[in-house]
Amino acid sequence: MKYYVPDHHDEQRDRDRQRHERDLNAEPGNGHRPSLRRKVILGIILGSFFYLIVSCYYWIGGDVPKIDRVKFKFNNTDKQ
Repeated sequence: MKYYVPDHHDEQRDRDRQRHERDLNAEPGNGHRPSLRRKVILGIILGSFFYLIVSCYYWIGGDVPKIDRVKFKFNNTDKQ
């Protein structure tokens, strides 16, 4: 019975592959910081959303104190 014994070339290739994978995992670029273009697009989207919320807040009168927002209509007239 003959056992398969890997030759030196296969072991070297496996070692090189493992070393390469370790080097790739150790790179600081793995966190992948977003590019400037992506940051600008995200800023525009978030800014538009914030503008929408603030404009709706002003539209419903949220910036005015509650007592001033109430429209008193008592309709109390003297009936004689």
